[in-house]
Amino acid sequence: MVSRASTLALFCVMSLFTVNALADTTESLAVSGQARVGDPAPWLAGWTTDGEVFNLSKALADSSAGRVAVVFWASWCAPCRVGMGALAAAADTLAAAGVTVVQVNVAEEENVVRAFLAEHPTRHLVVLDRFGQNRVGWLADASGGFRLPRTVLVDS
Repeated sequence: MVSRASTLALFCVMSLFTVNALADTTESLAVSGQARVGDPAPWLAGWTTDGEVFNLSKALADSSAGRVAVVFWASWCAPCRVGMGALAAAADTLAAAGVTVVQVNVAEEENVVRAFLAEHPTRHLVVLDRFGQNRVGWLADASGGFRLPRTVLVDS
């Protein structure tokens, strides 16, 4: 059973990555055709920094609680840098709550991501979205642009 403290810690960490106002986010999700609460999660796959293939469906199946927090970030994003530290500090709490964290780097070269991770280590799985192919289903707003960071909690 997930404790109240674990749930609160998860909420606090995820709030660090949520920089959009709720109304703005809800509107952009509806206009862009992105999934909303209760909808199936969009497709998400890519290569990890360990050279393995990542697939969200498999990650959900493998997660002990069937919950995956997908964190979209980039090394150039100042709020992402702050959130990465908080996410690293909360790694044990998130694991105890049964949440698997997947950090998806958006549209950066692998060498840039590796250099960033050397300075800001993480225990979470990092997926490379080098060409930004996941922007449409997960990040695009009504104008076709996107804002980082963004965290989405997906459950099975």
